[in-house]
Amino acid sequence: MEIMGRESGNSKHFNEAIKYIQEFLTVNVYDSTIKNKFGQVVTGALSKAKSQVTLINLGGNMVSFFRDTFQGFEENYMRALTKLNTNLDAKNISAAYAYVVTHGMTNSMNINMLSKLMSRYRLSNIDLASTESLKVGRAGAMNYKNWAYATLRRPDFLNRMTLFVARCMQDGVWDGYSIIDDQLVYDWKKDLRFQALVNGAPKDSDDYKKALSLYMSMAREWNAEHPENMVSITPQDGEQGLVSPYSDKEIENIKALANNIYGAYDKALKGMAEHETIMWFFGMYTTWMNGIYNNYFGQNTILVDKQVRDEAGNLLFWDYDGNMVTEDTGMPVLEKVPEIV
Repeated sequence: MEIMGRESGNSKHFNEAIKYIQEFLTVNVYDSTIKNKFGQVVTGALSKAKSQVTLINLGGNMVSFFRDTFQGFEENYMRALTKLNTNLDAKNISAAYAYVVTHGMTNSMNINMLSKLMSRYRLSNIDLASTESLKVGRAGAMNYKNWAYATLRRPDFLNRMTLFVARCMQDGVWDGYSIIDDQLVYDWKKDLRFQALVNGAPKDSDDYKKALSLYMSMAREWNAEHPENMVSITPQDGEQGLVSPYSDKEIENIKALANNIYGAYDKALKGMAEHETIMWFFGMYTTWMNGIYNNYFGQNTILVDKQVRDEAGNLLFWDYDGNMVTEDTGMPVLEKVPEIV
């Protein structure tokens, strides 16, 4: 462009274009500012003002705090009562609320069951609240921004964790979780679903066969998802037993219910609907609108147990040694498959 400017005798015009390109590269490639010192001072002052306006409008908003809390309370119960995308019952919802409320009102840095579950399964919202608290540092009670943005975090945490805890209680896996040496541990022997195996029920009893079939089916699915950390198919002493009450697929399905109610909490899950035309127009609401979109236009699914077949179409069963056979032993090989609701 410099050569063209000289050759054409119109250097002024080309120099303006060159200056524009240089400034574009400075900002977008080298991530530097092109403002003069006065402009930098003004921008710095406006940034602080904008931060405070954001805090006033979003953080410390007690109206939205109570609205989101009680709206979530209503949503969770109504979903349970109407069986919309879930088979949770009101009794377990109530027990879960009681647990989360009494154990969840602590500092997020405290080690307890809820914080460990949230860290492992990423159950609660990752939003402006958490990113803002990371930026302002840790100043205890004087960290006013962290306190203010808790009005965004707490309702989402309460509503999502309640749904997960209720699911664990209803399935009978809640007692299998514990904190040992500051680590979240799952003990399958305390899982109510496998008590027939632990208590030595007769091997030919229906309870024993049901529990053993479920255990081996879950171990099979875990090994398929985690080939680097495989467990024994049968619950043998001295062997690595089940290390999680749910497979990765089940965890995602459990979280899907909360996502449909409260919106996508994870940016990785927002991509599907954001490329739709309706989502483009409602870009600022994509976190919430993604859940609404899935409710009305998506195919919502739940996971159900289905018996596995071999390549010839024969139903497969477990024997007592953990082998898959076609003979009906009363212990079907099960897998979780999605069912549209």
